[in-house]
Amino acid sequence: MRLAGTEIERRWGRELSGLTYAEILSAQAAEVTQCEFDAICGQPCGSWSLRHLELRSGRRLQTETLRLPLRDKNGAVNLIVSCNGELSPDPLRGADQLREIVTVVEQQFFDLGAGVPAFRCVPG
Repeated sequence: MRLAGTEIERRWGRELSGLTYAEILSAQAAEVTQCEFDAICGQPCGSWSLRHLELRSGRRLQTETLRLPLRDKNGAVNLIVSCNGELSPDPLRGADQLREIVTVVEQQFFDLGAGVPAFRCVPG
């Protein structure tokens, strides 16, 4: 991760910039995320996903993630911008203990003008 917003780091209770997704996500979520990144860069396309998280405190929540490719001056995708928001009705009041993404429940690609991949990253 090149940059993580202060709200995301506050929610996770630690600094995330400089870490890889494999260092912060469950194995299933890291695999889906790598698949998403490959598709976003290779097609290019956008990605939307719904994730279930469970915090060590016992709090469970749902998040929604949007990812979009960014091209460099030569037209190659060199960055992916990712935005994440909680959908749970119980807002987080302060930093919780470290959390783990338990399950990527749903994931879809959407066309930005170059089509969408023929494969899926989440079975179903």
